[in-house]
Amino acid sequence: NSMNSMNAMNGGRGRRGGPEPGSPPITNPGSPPITNPGAPPITNPGAPPITNPGAPPIATPAAASPDTTLTARDTTGGKGMEKTMQQLKNLARIFIKIPLLDYDNINVSFTQSNSAQNSGVVGGTGFVNFWGRMPFFQSSLPENGPSALYQLGLISDPSGRLTDFGPRSKFPFFGWDVEPGIRAKGLTLINTYREQNRLALKTTRDLWEGAHLDLNWSVGWSYTRSQNVQTDSTTGMPTIISQSTSGNIDRSFLTFPDFLFFSIFKTSLKQVSKEYADLKSNGDSSMSDAAKLNQAFEHGFEAFPILRKVFGQFLPRVNWSLRWDGLEKIPMFTKFVSRLSLDHSYTSNYTRQYENSPGSGGEITDAQRVAYGFAPLVGLNCTFKELLKGNFGANIKYNTNTAYDLATSSQNIVETLAQEVSVTASYSRKGFEIPFFGLSLNNDIDISMSYSVTKNSKKTYDVSTLDVNPVGVPIEGSTRTVMEPRIKYVLSARVTASVYYRYTKIAPDDAGSLITGSTTNEAGLDLHIAIQ
Repeated sequence: NSMNSMNAMNGGRGRRGGPEPGSPPITNPGSPPITNPGAPPITNPGAPPITNPGAPPIATPAAASPDTTLTARDTTGGKGMEKTMQQLKNLARIFIKIPLLDYDNINVSFTQSNSAQNSGVVGGTGFVNFWGRMPFFQSSLPENGPSALYQLGLISDPSGRLTDFGPRSKFPFFGWDVEPGIRAKGLTLINTYREQNRLALKTTRDLWEGAHLDLNWSVGWSYTRSQNVQTDSTTGMPTIISQSTSGNIDRSFLTFPDFLFFSIFKTSLKQVSKEYADLKSNGDSSMSDAAKLNQAFEHGFEAFPILRKVFGQFLPRVNWSLRWDGLEKIPMFTKFVSRLSLDHSYTSNYTRQYENSPGSGGEITDAQRVAYGFAPLVGLNCTFKELLKGNFGANIKYNTNTAYDLATSSQNIVETLAQEVSVTASYSRKGFEIPFFGLSLNNDIDISMSYSVTKNSKKTYDVSTLDVNPVGVPIEGSTRTVMEPRIKYVLSARVTASVYYRYTKIAPDDAGSLITGSTTNEAGLDLHIAIQ
């Protein structure tokens, strides 16, 4: 009975665990399927597969196939947008961050100097006005002499009063007026005022390992005013009889020679002539030919004239200098060079002189000058490895400087050109022993050799014929050659001796020169003894 009960219990337990053959499958349509995505699948490799021959097959609906075309299109669009944004970032880095923001430091300096000379000043020495009264809050008294603002250089009239301080429509976009004060009565007096200003900006940056770039901008302007005044015999108030002004503006410039790829900038005498011809044929009829020539001279030589309409003639252009150290790491120099560097520098300047005299009809430009130079265009500084127990070094430089001067009255442009090649070699040795009367002297010796060739020339050009005849007329020219070997012997810290020979030759150009040729030979002994 017990065994039958156990079998019955086992049978019942087995029937509860699964459907009986022939019975329909147990389903619950309202309940969600039971899933566990994180659990591993339950498998029993040794068990036979579970089947139910009597049950109908369970139909599984076909899964919808994904739209691979749409997925591919969306992925391609995302990658294309990402690529476009990366390209925009690269362009912003190249054209905005690197040239405008990626600098170590930026130095800005402004200097101004004023001077005024006035006769017929009334009152005392001005000591009380300067130390006894508060500028801008307490007016200076004429009986005390020159005002505090005059002594500080803010106004040019010794007894005047500052008025109308505020913004202006032109550079430097602020200013003030001066109301004149009393002077000595019934006299003809002279007022002279001079002002000089200089604004400079400098910055530096590293380009790559060993390469260092310096950039600088500079602009300066000066102003001179001369007045003849007549003072009232009763009140002493001055009245201006005549006035003349003059000044000059100079700024860092950007222009290039008409040579090789530099020709694309169109900064040459030909461009000046073209600008002048266009202004005469299509320009403003109210401008004189002299004014058109002055404008053509500045515009024809200037490269990248951006923001000219905003800042006019006060906007400076960039100048630069480059130094590249570490060239000794190049395999071809490693064996015999311990240090090698490359130098390059560009400087340029534009200057305009003007005046405004009574009856002249306004401001007139007297002269203009454009000068540029590479000093050096290429410069190599080399220090070789130890040679004969000493140090051997050499440097070579090629410099070129060009200047163009325009005198408005002459209608001619004068070109001044200077080209120089210089080579210097030196050898130094410390602890050099020389037997002297049985003694072994331990001294230093320096041996140097310098050689340079400089070619100078000056030509004049007729502006009206530059477009058809760009060849100038030689005025003068010469070639200067200098060679100097020197031996310096250091006997002690107080006694040094040098022996040198200097050869100088000046040869005039065949095309014409105002000087005659000459040759100079010079030799000497320099002996320095320090007595303490």
